[in-house]
Amino acid sequence: MATAVAIAQHPPRLPVTPEGLADAIISTVEGSFIMMRVLQEPQQINQQLTHYRNYIELLFGGAEYSSGQSA
Repeated sequence: MATAVAIAQHPPRLPVTPEGLADAIISTVEGSFIMMRVLQEPQQINQQLTHYRNYIELLFGGAEYSSGQSA
């Protein structure tokens, strides 16, 4: 499993499992579609995926990932 290898090579700052990360992205994608439809705001998908990416960067990234910019 590629996620398990990535976790082993880049230890996260908090304990996570590959299954937990997979569940989180599925929940994020499916939830953003629901929010988009209910709120009639197409930008919900992009906003929620950006939040998930930020979570991953904070979980695994170093200083170089701060705000998506180089340190």
